[in-house]
Amino acid sequence: MTDEKQRSLQEFQTEWMLLLGDVGRLFRQRMTAALREADLSIEEAILVKRLAVEPGLTVSELSRRLRMAKSQVSRFCTRLGERGLIRREPDPNDQRLWRFYVTERANADDDPSDVDKLLGHALSQLSQSDLTTAVSALRMVRSILSKVGIENGPTDSPTGRTGPFLSR
Repeated sequence: MTDEKQRSLQEFQTEWMLLLGDVGRLFRQRMTAALREADLSIEEAILVKRLAVEPGLTVSELSRRLRMAKSQVSRFCTRLGERGLIRREPDPNDQRLWRFYVTERANADDDPSDVDKLLGHALSQLSQSDLTTAVSALRMVRSILSKVGIENGPTDSPTGRTGPFLSR
């Protein structure tokens, strides 16, 4: 790679990292404020949304999809169940497994925290083409980063660098 291309790639990587950090931080701040009224964490809200899209998942399946520890998912499911937002049912084919579903109460609340409105407002500022491109790019980066983490282990860096900004 030429010095000019390498410099351009390094500048792009820096901007990408800073932008993702800023967007992540802003998203977390806005979502936390919106969810405070409903007494939900961002992770709990995401879990409820995941079950609304994919009803009947087990703790293990939720753990994989949400990229969270099973123990954490289990605690969230217990708390959300106690609050009447999700329910569990035994798996008809394996009585050792529990499958989780969003309750009518969660559906009836229609997201009391207004998270959908907040995110919808932000995303409505983008064209359909920009939204499609952004989602596609994020999916690709997630896929690449997931594979790098698996191939290189939790501490290895494909660039050979060490420190807080490993390329994984």
